[in-house]
Amino acid sequence: MSFFNRRGDGADAEENFDMFPDEYTVQKHIANAWAGDPLAQDRSVEYLALLASQERFQKQLMSHGALEPLLSLIRSTQTNTSILRNCAQAVACLAEQEDNCDKIVEEGGLDKLLQLITVSEEDDEVSQLRLPAISGICNLLEKDEIKHQVVTGGGIPYTLQLIQPSMTCLPVQQKAAQVLAKVTELPELLGKVIKHGLMKKLAIVMNNDDHQMRLWGSKCAANVLAKENWVGKFVQDECLAPLMAICQAVAAPESDEQTQLYSCLALSFLTNIKMYQARIRDAGMVSPLVMLTMKSENLQVQQHALKTCLLYTSDAADEEDSVDLGGRRIIKKKKKK
Repeated sequence: MSFFNRRGDGADAEENFDMFPDEYTVQKHIANAWAGDPLAQDRSVEYLALLASQERFQKQLMSHGALEPLLSLIRSTQTNTSILRNCAQAVACLAEQEDNCDKIVEEGGLDKLLQLITVSEEDDEVSQLRLPAISGICNLLEKDEIKHQVVTGGGIPYTLQLIQPSMTCLPVQQKAAQVLAKVTELPELLGKVIKHGLMKKLAIVMNNDDHQMRLWGSKCAANVLAKENWVGKFVQDECLAPLMAICQAVAAPESDEQTQLYSCLALSFLTNIKMYQARIRDAGMVSPLVMLTMKSENLQVQQHALKTCLLYTSDAADEEDSVDLGGRRIIKKKKKK
């Protein structure tokens, strides 16, 4: 992931790193980040952030002690937004390595990043801190114990606030939706996230035309609907219609495979409950699902789409004279009295 727009205000910032720099250069920039004058500090932090953006250097930077000065500069008294942004970008990149995540959290990195996603929307420059901050939080969530810390530590309300009906700050909203999809993977956290207002925001995410938003919205919906006791809340908060709209849209051949998978999985959970099968039928869902079973090359997509069709048709055949199945009809034989 690259956040950087290189400013061209120094040789170091423009350097193309073919190999990890020598020990003296790295330690010089780490020392400047600790105690340099503001200008030197800014340049050195940007240098470290550029190094951190390259995956092959991330473990080496951690072993050289770059994390501590970066986190020390993310503080409430820090007024230089360039330094804050570069520090957050560097920490977000370092968190791409799962081996670094525990150390980042132990040193207070998670709390520091959570602080940055609460910045005022009125200041455009300050609001730019949100993307590296929420990206870093998202990267840290590869570990289940960190998911627990985000939820129990009060990070969910701030994450939900980033989801808006408009397309404003779309990259930030995409990462916020991904965070929600990750934390709801754990059934023990799902209820806590829902109580903070997940469903209303989930409807917004799934109604978004952006394919990334629909992907994470579909995954989050599948996580919710896997627990039958939350299905009523899901439907009540108007999440069903956007989910079915996604399912209809993903029947197109060019649709994202992961979105197909999660949306079909979510719908298959819903079809397990008899009272919602008629709504799925009335929404015209069977035909696009049949198309997916025939056209998708992903076996899991085929299985979830076919399961939904079979659950619907097997129940409907008990109640009606015929069942619409992708343009063909299964005729129910009348029982002799």
